[in-house]
Amino acid sequence: MAQAPGAAQASGAQLVQLAASLEGQGVLLRGQLDQLEAQQAGQLTSAQDAASQALDRAEALQAAVASGADALTTRLLQLEQEIRQAQQTRAQIEADSASLAGLSAATAEAQAAARAAQGSVERAASRAEAQLEQARGQTAEALRLNQEARRRLEQLEQAGAKVATETWSLPTQEGDPFLRCYREACEQIGVLPGSSWQEVRAVWRRNLLQWHPDQGGDTDLWGRRNAAYQLLAAWYEFHGAG
Repeated sequence: MAQAPGAAQASGAQLVQLAASLEGQGVLLRGQLDQLEAQQAGQLTSAQDAASQALDRAEALQAAVASGADALTTRLLQLEQEIRQAQQTRAQIEADSASLAGLSAATAEAQAAARAAQGSVERAASRAEAQLEQARGQTAEALRLNQEARRRLEQLEQAGAKVATETWSLPTQEGDPFLRCYREACEQIGVLPGSSWQEVRAVWRRNLLQWHPDQGGDTDLWGRRNAAYQLLAAWYEFHGAG
């Protein structure tokens, strides 16, 4: 029984040593645990900061996307309005083009009509100028014949020729120039020499309309016939048969 206290003491010493060793290991473990907790706390803080920054960037990006979406929507609306305006403008241009095409056709027709009218006017002017020139010549010839008739009448008056007022007979001197003019005038009118003034006037009135240039008669013949009629009128008046 004497050995029992010694063994107990040895066992107690071992227990004390074991307890001291366990305590030392516990302190070491606590230190390691504190370091681990500190590291984890730092990592958690870093992770939280990174997560916060990432969240901030995500929110900023979301705001930018929202703003871009609003701007894009506004631009799309503007584009749609511009497209509608362009379509309206195109429709108006097509309508104007159709109107211009019709106007161009009408203008071409008007120009063609104007050219045709101008050609007609020029041809009519040429004909009128020719007729005017011919009328001038005929007028000059008629004036010459009238002057010749008056001159001959004055010569007859100066010669003192006398003819009966109730009956009238054609002079028979073949070489008389006045008689020759008289016969030529009768031929122009279409009466026989020696016809009465009433017969001459009746033939003139009967043929006046068809001889006149306004009714389609020949202007040259009209000038000669008119001069012949004036000469015959003066002739018969001079001889007292008018």
